[in-house]
Amino acid sequence: MKRARVIRKKKAQLHPFRIAALCLIVLVLFVGTRISSLADKAERVKEDVFKESEAYFNAQSRYNRLKSEVNEINTDDFVERTARRDYGYCWYGETIYTVANLDELEKSVADEDRTDDGEESETQENGEMTENPESADAAPEAGN
Repeated sequence: MKRARVIRKKKAQLHPFRIAALCLIVLVLFVGTRISSLADKAERVKEDVFKESEAYFNAQSRYNRLKSEVNEINTDDFVERTARRDYGYCWYGETIYTVANLDELEKSVADEDRTDDGEESETQENGEMTENPESADAAPEAGN
């Protein structure tokens, strides 16, 4: 009798190395997604901390500014200055002068300062004096 050839089908064998590699791949994917989500969350928390620290700094600055204002209000100089400026009070024997055209005077002083810096006039080729266009505003007041 001939030996019957028996065709053996290979059993699907699960190799321990393949199982470990598959588990490792799944674990790496899971950890990678968790790390990326945690990194995003950490970035959001970092931004929130920055915003809150900025708000704290602004509040602290405002507090310090208000505290200094309160300290200034409690001084005699502030009371005297406010009484003089807002209510027109003065000491006995003092005379208060009010300058009505203060803005115009400040402009004329600024113009005179500008002309004192060497911008008064330039000499033409024929020897005549002409005014510098930049000092044209100061020229009428120079004669006063």
